[in-house]
Amino acid sequence: MRPTVRLSSGALAAAALLMGCTLIGEGILEDKQDVGASGAGAAGTASGGGDTSTTTGMGAGPSMGGGGSSGGGSTTTGTSASTSSSTGSGGMGGDNCGVDPHPPGKDNPCPNICDGGCSNGVCHINCDQKDECKNNPGGKIDCPQDYACKVTCSAQASCQGTKINCPKNYACQVECFAQDGCQDATINCGGGTCTLSCASAAQVCGNTSLKCGAKDCAASCQGNSKPNVTCPNMPKCACTKCP
Repeated sequence: MRPTVRLSSGALAAAALLMGCTLIGEGILEDKQDVGASGAGAAGTASGGGDTSTTTGMGAGPSMGGGGSSGGGSTTTGTSASTSSSTGSGGMGGDNCGVDPHPPGKDNPCPNICDGGCSNGVCHINCDQKDECKNNPGGKIDCPQDYACKVTCSAQASCQGTKINCPKNYACQVECFAQDGCQDATINCGGGTCTLSCASAAQVCGNTSLKCGAKDCAASCQGNSKPNVTCPNMPKCACTKCP
């Protein structure tokens, strides 16, 4: 039951003002404590009197904070924004299949086998005399391990029957020109990308074997002489054979 107070008519107005009460009859004041639950509160919300806070957190999704209190006239809204970025590691043909690390080998001094010199971590091996590299000890070319490797077989039979061992972790490129240039040769790719290009000369890549490694591998042919290409890492990484 609400409390009532009986006052003289002269004191009624002053009491109503001081006590925050409502006149409900002659000399009767009603306590306004429970009045305006929707009125005052709605007015506070409509006027934007409530405070608004915004936070930004890494990885957090959007969320709403607490609502306005009934009759309190205040509204609190919490917002959490998500700010994140990731780059996936994909690459060409698979997980970095077409990407090689930069070799640490220095251009100077350059390993002796790199008779074409070293540039930007690439060892250049030139077999530009007839039968030159097929007469190497053991009939092989061992690319230095701290370098990417480019072998050019530009003279007749210059790499015929030669075993070319690519570096374990870096790119390897073999180019074959002239008649019998890379005939019966074997290219053992390593952990880097590996390419073999065959010109149009007779038997330039006849019975040549390209043994692909861990990353993208490709053979290209300008003529009818085509190498045999084995691709143990398909379908993860790309493997291209001459059509």
